[in-house]
Amino acid sequence: MSLLEKAKASLPKAKVGTPKKPKVKVSQSGKPKTKTQKKPKVSVDSRIIGFIGKQGTGKTYSAMSFGKFGNVMYLDSESKAQIIKEAHFSEYNIDIRPFRQVDAQYRLNKLATVQYFEKNTPLWIKELKTGAFKVVVIDNCDIFRPYAKYEWLRRNPKRVKPQTYEWGEIEEIVQDFIYPYINLCRSEGLILILCFGIKDLYLNDTVIGTSENAKQWILGELDVEMWLEWDYKRFCLKHPYKPFWEYRDQDEFPADYLLNSDFIDEYVIFKEYQQFKEETLVSEGKKQDIKRSRKSLAIK
Repeated sequence: MSLLEKAKASLPKAKVGTPKKPKVKVSQSGKPKTKTQKKPKVSVDSRIIGFIGKQGTGKTYSAMSFGKFGNVMYLDSESKAQIIKEAHFSEYNIDIRPFRQVDAQYRLNKLATVQYFEKNTPLWIKELKTGAFKVVVIDNCDIFRPYAKYEWLRRNPKRVKPQTYEWGEIEEIVQDFIYPYINLCRSEGLILILCFGIKDLYLNDTVIGTSENAKQWILGELDVEMWLEWDYKRFCLKHPYKPFWEYRDQDEFPADYLLNSDFIDEYVIFKEYQQFKEETLVSEGKKQDIKRSRKSLAIK
């Protein structure tokens, strides 16, 4: 036997047979476990929901109804959240975090309120990352814009007020307060509800109560945009399933139907965009102008 043959004979023989599969840890559901896999706490996807309406139309009530999906962190700049919780949602775990600040006469101090919100945001974000909450509510988001304007004027001491084209810079300051919550809720699968108050101004093809196009960014972030009226009528302008519908929910909670596609198919009233816009997005004065214009055309 040659030296080469002796060397080959001394090598270990390969085992013949079916190779063993690497061991994979399996969860109780039978699915392989991975480092990135997270078990969802509820069967509702992450949603960014905007409730928009005048005072007393039910924004706080509507937001609290989402406590049915899990624990709620309620960031409250108003003073009625606790009353509504005790009256209607005592069975839900709604953790109200008031950030309203008042002056010596107990009047709302808007600047101090936003500064308190900004100071505590890192702490609240840290809590939300623990998975202890499923729903986050910021009520009311209008508080950020006056502060943003104040901050812009502080940065531009020679200016008395911003020009229309400069409102985008103010909105960037507003974004610094809201985007941390939007980004977190997207990544962690949480429901974020943003409440906006309005007075006498409507969208008019722009956004939330004013005419500055710069504020369009927030509408782009919303998955659901719902306007609330005093007579329990709800107008849905944006929805991941179907938009442009109305519904009167006197005996129901928005959380029971807003994310339910079967309910939307069966019970809501759908409308064409132009008709919907005239009924929901224009001021009362504009509505009267439209009626007078149509009446004059009918007479001719």
